[in-house]
Amino acid sequence: MHKLTGTLRSYPWGSRTLIPELRGEPSPSSRPEAELWFGAHPVGSALVDGIPLTDIIAADPQAALGPRVQREFGDGLPFMLKLLGAAEPLSLQAHPSAEQARDGFDRENQLGIPLPAGVMCVYQQDSGGMYQFSGEDRIRHTAKDEQVRLRLGKAFDIVAERIQSDYRGVGPTIHEAEFRIPVRNHKDTPVTVDVVEPMPATWTILSKSHDFVKKDAHTAVFSLDIPADGTVELTYRVRVQW
Repeated sequence: MHKLTGTLRSYPWGSRTLIPELRGEPSPSSRPEAELWFGAHPVGSALVDGIPLTDIIAADPQAALGPRVQREFGDGLPFMLKLLGAAEPLSLQAHPSAEQARDGFDRENQLGIPLPAGVMCVYQQDSGGMYQFSGEDRIRHTAKDEQVRLRLGKAFDIVAERIQSDYRGVGPTIHEAEFRIPVRNHKDTPVTVDVVEPMPATWTILSKSHDFVKKDAHTAVFSLDIPADGTVELTYRVRVQW
């Protein structure tokens, strides 16, 4: 028999006493301890005698998982146990299949009912197939058939620069400018980034490296598909008439 040590996850809603006291650690802890994971998740593997469980499985999947589990689920542990220590109320979480989620989304959209005010939590599937907390936002009472916009936080691993590479006056009230916007994706998964560019007065895009959508009279939105650990550069030239 070997000792399995879980890995801690810290989220703002976590308790500083429940999990530390369960583990026999000093309480209260210096940070919220929301979840204790017992599994082989790539971003938070449990330890077996100090060795990541992911490494033990990778070294000999059949011995670690057993022939039947490996045959049915492949070379990864198909489940994970989580212990939650919540200091604040949590919403009920459900993880439907992709087909169930699409069906439920379509049915809810056809109900024509308003949304009550409250906190909306968003989870996304990671490269290991597990659903991870992506963020949350508080919404106001929303009338039926209206859209809800959520602000889930800032992506620190998506970095962009805006460089004005050219400018010239064409006439007393007409000017042209050219911009370069390199966007770097430091994630290990591809992402789609919307670059929102404000446009003053009357404007015309003269040339561009990527297609755009005219969101309104003063906004152009360029969508960039950026590969994992990759960089995509947006360039465009605009003529503005005041």
